[in-house]
Amino acid sequence: MLRAISHAAAHSLNFAGRAGRAEFWWWTVFAALLILLALLVDVRISAPMMGYERFTRDVPTPAMIVMLFLLLTPTLAVSVRRLHDIGQPGWWVLINAIPLIGQIGLAFLFALPGAQGKNRYGMPVRIAP
Repeated sequence: MLRAISHAAAHSLNFAGRAGRAEFWWWTVFAALLILLALLVDVRISAPMMGYERFTRDVPTPAMIVMLFLLLTPTLAVSVRRLHDIGQPGWWVLINAIPLIGQIGLAFLFALPGAQGKNRYGMPVRIAP
């Protein structure tokens, strides 16, 4: 788990190559936890400091915005590399722009097993436990 997350973080600017299912899904869980932590900071600390008594749609979320900005490139990179692992071009991440259907389709692609052996994006990356 930690090796998968650290490998994804170490290759956060690398859109070439491949990323296995474990690397992608552990990174996704890690990023979701960081986003939840940022939301908690906004609800408990940022909102009261700005004079808001409770969390509503109008409350600014500075920690969330910073966290999403920091996670954008690494998440895109691991997503593209995951698509490469199943033999698909990284441009498939753009189907995410189609509401609901795009997210479901992309989740299906991310769940597929990677191609065995070498494909046009290189050899599979196996992260030792």
